[in-house]
Amino acid sequence: MNVIVYYFHCIYFVAIFSANVTENQLAILFNSLIIEYTVSTVSIVRHQYDVVSNLTIAMAKTA
Repeated sequence: MNVIVYYFHCIYFVAIFSANVTENQLAILFNSLIIEYTVSTVSIVRHQYDVVSNLTIAMAKTA
């Protein structure tokens, strides 16, 4: 499993995905769920397109 922590608008987002993700499978991120951690609540939210693009960049930098 790969995990990316991304800080966006004062909120930490954590993306968890299979270790075997290839370039052709990056589109999966557009439909996957992420976990939004806030100080008082934990909820599951859908990706925003700008968050996905930044997560993709972060994944490329950590690969």
